[in-house]
Amino acid sequence: MIILGRLIVLFGLINIIRPLERFGIQKRSVGAAIIFIGILLVNLGLNANSTPSERTLSQLRQQQSSGKSEPVQLELIETHIQTGENPTTRYIVGTVKNSADIPFRNIKIDFSTYNESDVQSGETFAETSRLEPGQVWNFIVPIFDPDARKYKANYISAQAVRPSWLLRLLSGTDK
Repeated sequence: MIILGRLIVLFGLINIIRPLERFGIQKRSVGAAIIFIGILLVNLGLNANSTPSERTLSQLRQQQSSGKSEPVQLELIETHIQTGENPTTRYIVGTVKNSADIPFRNIKIDFSTYNESDVQSGETFAETSRLEPGQVWNFIVPIFDPDARKYKANYISAQAVRPSWLLRLLSGTDK
């Protein structure tokens, strides 16, 4: 669908530059209509190939351990609890890396906190607006529950930043 759309757009551009009189097409406005149809087909093809924007950490870990060839896109590198200046103030400190070849936006990592009896005592999260390919994000998340002693990362969510349809069309990439 994407390739067909690109060919139709190209046909429309040629028609605008030089009307295709030998095919009975004499108006340049027909070329604009052809380009519009081609753009619609390209967008339909790109939407059909879209990937989910959210993956849970368990899915990412399963993917890493199973040896699948698809790369992990956002990696939780490390986390630990750090005490603040006040001994009752604590934070979850960690690092996330974008291992993909595309940027992500609206990145959020969600944590559950647990007390000494392993009963969930709260939730907290960290957010950042954008993470470029290869970039590392060092986050600090406040722990609000004074009884919390442990934590678990629940998920990382993000939206892939894809090039515009026109850039993809001109570059020949389908990402």
